[in-house]
Amino acid sequence: MRLLATLLLLLPTVVLAQDAPQIFEVVEQEPELIGGIAGLQRRVTYPEMARRAGIEGTVYIQFVVDETGAVSQAVCARSPNELLCESSLRAVRESQFRPGYQEGQPVKVRFTLPIRYTLGAPAPSSALQYAMERLGTTWNPVAATRAIGEPRSGGEFKAGTGTVLYPDSDPAIESVSVWVDGWRLLRAEATFADLDALRQRYDAMVEASGEPADNGTFSPQQLGEPMRVTVDLARGRFLAEATADPNGPPDGIYGVDGWPLDTEPVLEGGIARLQSNVQYPSLARMTGVQGTVFVQFVVDENGLPTDVRVANGIDRDALNGSKLDAARQLEEAAMQAVRRARFTPGRVDGRAVRVLFTVPIRFRLN
Repeated sequence: MRLLATLLLLLPTVVLAQDAPQIFEVVEQEPELIGGIAGLQRRVTYPEMARRAGIEGTVYIQFVVDETGAVSQAVCARSPNELLCESSLRAVRESQFRPGYQEGQPVKVRFTLPIRYTLGAPAPSSALQYAMERLGTTWNPVAATRAIGEPRSGGEFKAGTGTVLYPDSDPAIESVSVWVDGWRLLRAEATFADLDALRQRYDAMVEASGEPADNGTFSPQQLGEPMRVTVDLARGRFLAEATADPNGPPDGIYGVDGWPLDTEPVLEGGIARLQSNVQYPSLARMTGVQGTVFVQFVVDENGLPTDVRVANGIDRDALNGSKLDAARQLEEAAMQAVRRARFTPGRVDGRAVRVLFTVPIRFRLN
């Protein structure tokens, strides 16, 4: 017996590894930055070398907020220059959050925050410059008039669609026409009165981006911008058209596969209003079916939910018959509520973009 006991003591100890805590991408209650984004920006120090070099832009820091609200695993996901990364990482690491929650428990959540570095306000724009800066974004005719003057013609939009002609402060440009569809600026065309000025612009583009295609078109890949530009030197015509962002997600949808945003979409009225607009189907009440439906969708440039679908629905393992029908009705009710919701759109570099979004809709019986 003593020999057996001695042999047992000599056996190697086997330690069973426990699964690491899950890091959530989507949770019922998102982490909350204490002090807000404004407080974070105040902790950022503009690197002197970057200031002297005139480097500015937005840095995206990705990290994990743990169960206590502390920051870990911070990395510089995207930056206009490495000089801006370290000060951004330092500011984020010094931040404290209220943790995210899933099913009532604090959990680890992956998070991304933008940090902006701006040296000064841009100079006033001509009508063409103003339109090109907003190409592909929501067009605000009131703001446009305030910035570049009253239009010569047009200005009447039906369902946010129409063409407007503006004068330009640049004497080389006779007029600028913009085409808006669904309040999104898709095309800006300028007519040049001074062909030499257009030739100078064309030569500068060739020097910076290389020779265009045979029809005078510079591609988004050449320009490094989400636009296509065609220059017709014979007719004095300069055309810029919005395209998908060549440096952004291939399908133009942000918030997925690590593509970060400057600002996330904001649900008007918050989750409480959305939840209050949900209709609890009578069959689900009668059969006692309840649970949480996670609805995934794309918030478009106008703040409207599109491509609405159920990402994670009611658990059906223990359901049958009418309870299965009730579960399907709960999921449809959740999608209907989301389709009626309205958002302030998400933005990247000042322009409204399409963003993948997920919200939880809870069905609870008292």
